[in-house]
Amino acid sequence: MFSQQEVKNIIDQVIGYSKLPGCEVSVQWTEDDFIRFANNGITTSGYRVTQQISITSTTADKRSGNAAVSELTAEALKKGVKQAEDLAKIARPNPEDMPALPAQNYPRLNNFDDYTGSARGDVMVPHVKAVVDGALKNKLVAAGFIQRSANAVGIGNKAGLFGYHTYTDSSFSHTMRNQKGTSSGWATQSSVSLKDLNGEAQAKVAIEKCLRGVNRKKLDPGKYTVIMEPAAVADLMGWLGFAFGARDAEQGQSFLSKPSEGAGQGKGVGATYLGEKMFPEIITFRSDPFHPRRGDVPVGRRALEGRGGGAL
Repeated sequence: MFSQQEVKNIIDQVIGYSKLPGCEVSVQWTEDDFIRFANNGITTSGYRVTQQISITSTTADKRSGNAAVSELTAEALKKGVKQAEDLAKIARPNPEDMPALPAQNYPRLNNFDDYTGSARGDVMVPHVKAVVDGALKNKLVAAGFIQRSANAVGIGNKAGLFGYHTYTDSSFSHTMRNQKGTSSGWATQSSVSLKDLNGEAQAKVAIEKCLRGVNRKKLDPGKYTVIMEPAAVADLMGWLGFAFGARDAEQGQSFLSKPSEGAGQGKGVGATYLGEKMFPEIITFRSDPFHPRRGDVPVGRRALEGRGGGAL
């Protein structure tokens, strides 16, 4: 794994090759293990290490170009800088370009688990076995995917910004189907620690759904009270998060856009529901990057792409 000093050295080296006024660098290193299974048997077991250095160069008149390299040799880094600068020179000026972010005091997140960071396939196999054993016992067919990863990320620019963070992540999801393919059940778990995953408990959830679905009944159209399990809510909230973008709202392309006079059935440009109450008090929606089971990075996703900062 890249240490903080190694990431700093890479960023300083890239910036040293830069000739344009603006240069921003993001570094991503990932080591992951995974097991894929289907038809009640393991089909794939993999281990890989990936690294990427993303370089964004900006001219004085707000033209930007981006290049990515995976090698750390001086020749590769120089080539990446040149490519980004060549692209910047032929790009159109970006009227929304923001000044480079200066040095920041990023919060510390404690979401690197040593056990998960050094785990290999042998500690994931028992989870897979528990699911497959449950499937065989109930004459079902199981398929799924389990993985764990260790990550190091870093950002830096010519304005003095530097950030570094390490985190781990793991997830396990699978599907159970009956022999006739007329019913299925699904379950998933995720955490920064593999110790939080439980294949046996997860199998029970999917098995119960699959067996119960065999005798499902048709419901007439109407309003029904639905209670969703945490995994379903997490998936829904994950997709809903993309709908809260300011650009889409201001351009009249989301539910947060407010109709304007003379706009007919469409949405007005610029008018939004920002600051107005839209949901009842029983609904609370928030993002907590400090939650111990989340694999967030304090520097923020936009910063890793070369702009912005702050925790997700």
